[in-house]
Amino acid sequence: MTSSNDAFPRKAAPRSVPSTPTYDEALRICGREAAVTFIAALGLFAFFWGSIALFKDVHERFWGLPLWFWVAVCGGYVLSVLVVMFIVKRYFKAMPLDMVPEERAFAGDHEDSSAEKAAQ
Repeated sequence: MTSSNDAFPRKAAPRSVPSTPTYDEALRICGREAAVTFIAALGLFAFFWGSIALFKDVHERFWGLPLWFWVAVCGGYVLSVLVVMFIVKRYFKAMPLDMVPEERAFAGDHEDSSAEKAAQ
């Protein structure tokens, strides 16, 4: 006897599982993921060295370490975690990693054919 004003709301319906991409689609997805990762790495590289260049002349110290260290290293770590979380949620897709090209999928049955040809 539950009412519509239950203290525990119903669970949301599970998300539909995306269809498995073809081998060519998977290669395009991997290329896009690699490009986004490379751009993120360049941005983090620029942040690290840019913050060192900006704060190298500031003589403030916190716990004995210069300000550029805190901004470049500690701030860079936090920024890199946030960037990775963003690109994984936004650009990376779940797909099987054991895919083979369509031509090779059927060639697996005839692997011994080259050995048979050599024996003849």
